[in-house]
Amino acid sequence: MTNTSKLVPVKGVSKSPVKTELATFAAGCFWGVEHEFRKEKGVLATAVGYMGGRTENPTYKQVCYEDTGHAEVVQLEFDPDTVTYTQLLDLFWNLHDPTTLNRQGPDVGDQYRSAVFFHSPAQREAAAAVRDRLQASGEIKGRIVTEITAAPVFYKAEEYHPAGADELLLSRAQLAQQGFGPVANQMALAPSAPDYAAHSLPWPVPFEDAHHTIGNVMTQFQDYGGGAYYHGGDDLRVQDLEWVTAPITGKLEAGHYGYNTNADGSNTKFWKAWPQTGDHMYFEVALIDEQGYRFELHHIDRDSLPAEIVAALNAGGGTIAKGTRLGRVVHWPNSDTDDTIYNHTHYNIVAPDGIHLNPEHYSALIGDNLPPDVSQIYAVGADGRATEFGDGRLSNRPDEVVVVASDKLGENIYTHTPAYSRVVFENGAEQVWDFRERLATADGKFPPIWEFLRESLTTPSGEVLRTQGDYSSRSFLLRLRLPKDAHGKFRVEIGDATGNVTVRNGEVL
Repeated sequence: MTNTSKLVPVKGVSKSPVKTELATFAAGCFWGVEHEFRKEKGVLATAVGYMGGRTENPTYKQVCYEDTGHAEVVQLEFDPDTVTYTQLLDLFWNLHDPTTLNRQGPDVGDQYRSAVFFHSPAQREAAAAVRDRLQASGEIKGRIVTEITAAPVFYKAEEYHPAGADELLLSRAQLAQQGFGPVANQMALAPSAPDYAAHSLPWPVPFEDAHHTIGNVMTQFQDYGGGAYYHGGDDLRVQDLEWVTAPITGKLEAGHYGYNTNADGSNTKFWKAWPQTGDHMYFEVALIDEQGYRFELHHIDRDSLPAEIVAALNAGGGTIAKGTRLGRVVHWPNSDTDDTIYNHTHYNIVAPDGIHLNPEHYSALIGDNLPPDVSQIYAVGADGRATEFGDGRLSNRPDEVVVVASDKLGENIYTHTPAYSRVVFENGAEQVWDFRERLATADGKFPPIWEFLRESLTTPSGEVLRTQGDYSSRSFLLRLRLPKDAHGKFRVEIGDATGNVTVRNGEVL
């Protein structure tokens, strides 16, 4: 039996029952799965690790990139008098898609397989019974491919994976436990724009091709189960292990990072400076210019840093010249919608006050003459009822206009959240969200995500539309609240960061 001292106690559990049991599940990436199990009453302690393979004492990097045969698993100790093994099985099968072989969403490989590792004959029988019940009932569409096998040796994951989710989705306490410190902003109000002309800077990487340029953009709505947030920067799609070069001349910094998502859609950043260690997938190299603007490049392979960069970091930083090679993009183990590997660096430009600037505005122009696609517009009354925009002639003044829209950058395959939305009336009354240059309102404040977007909307036919932003589903409901003094003819504008705009006209009768 596994030594339960390897498991991390759940907060608030002060005393273990006389009788406890172990359970081990594989349901894809172990961080988020563990996070959900730790919320279940009766679960006393958990740990993430590896099981079911051939390699002894594997590392996370080996499991991701080598043929170890191990699955990412969550092992937990539970009180069977509070939560039964069958209840844990129900939760397990609800947490993931057990019908995809060696895959969970964008995560592909046998380390992401669905599996129950039983610790007793009773657990084996219970797992088979629950699987058969779910299959027969039709609750799970498709054939369940979950393995049910005896639990072999459990190898606990490295210490930078303790009791929590992905380092991008950790709680503040978990980030602190890992040695991260919060990043403080320097000023309360947005300063003037940085001293760079529009489209004057080079992109820090060569794009893979015209179809794979920017994956997620700065305004991209994201929600992978840990809360809705703005992406904050651009994912620059590249060939595997591509070099990243300095887009400016600036002071060098590097370290591992994590984020904590806030209710307004912002993210609080946490940081472990060089030479501290952390998850190799979440390593950043940054350059800070003389004005204090920070150019951040995420997902750099720490092991690929050139000797010049390592020496500068060991000496405390120093100035790095524009065009210098900073390191290679880490190999990304996930597939995107084009069924290719999503190798990329996440590129942020952050002002001294913490406001994120749009890399598309300051970097070389990418050819794009296509305006955003507007598939439908709805007028929504104060009671929340929606009517179709139709010819734009509205008999009653709506409370807001909701635009179902998306954008693509030229020949790029990726679907983006438009950076600009506006409704303007002939009397000058308007509501506008303009993120073409920075992720902020006109007065320099952070834009709450559910003011810019509407979470859901029920159409007149009863269909429920939702704003979605994960690897497989992307749809955006842009929200424009009408000013109180708005009346008469109006214009709805939806635009992208390149300057293309789609226009629809209307009138409140």
